[in-house]
Amino acid sequence: MFAIQALGLADLFQITFAAPIGSSVPYKAELAAPEGASTGGGKQAVQPVTLVPVKGGMTLMVGSANPVDQTAEIRTYDYLARMQVMRSKKLDLPLERVAYDDFVKRLQTFFAERGLMVQLVSEPPGDVAEASPPTAARPSVTDRPRFPVVTRALAPRSNKIFILGGVLAAVVAAAVAYQLYR
Repeated sequence: MFAIQALGLADLFQITFAAPIGSSVPYKAELAAPEGASTGGGKQAVQPVTLVPVKGGMTLMVGSANPVDQTAEIRTYDYLARMQVMRSKKLDLPLERVAYDDFVKRLQTFFAERGLMVQLVSEPPGDVAEASPPTAARPSVTDRPRFPVVTRALAPRSNKIFILGGVLAAVVAAAVAYQLYR
């Protein structure tokens, strides 16, 4: 039940945030749907919110939503800027502050309208802030494949087709039964 509810949230998110965010480097907003038909009774219901560069580059993890707990967390631009410095030693985010702040406002409204309690997070947790930047031996964030995000985004599509097929079969069966017993 929780997986179907979360799948609906992810689909509605994709429709609402279809337009790219930013101008110099356009990003596509994504809310990952849960994998499979179950979230373990809601224990695996957290859905990451990411901004994926349309033309390739580093994906930004900008928050998360948990439809079971009715909570959402959104990271501020300052949070993302601090993480950028810690991870890549670059001072500037490739995303404009004005575009991101507008996206955050729309994101807050989106989650609040669906009954989620929204929390803005402006600073990374202490253990992340104290972590050292990546070394040359470890691949950078941009070198790592984004398979988990792609897998989560594609896996529910087959479930959706299965569900739609079941609904269509039920409607046809009801129409036939109505005609027979009329």
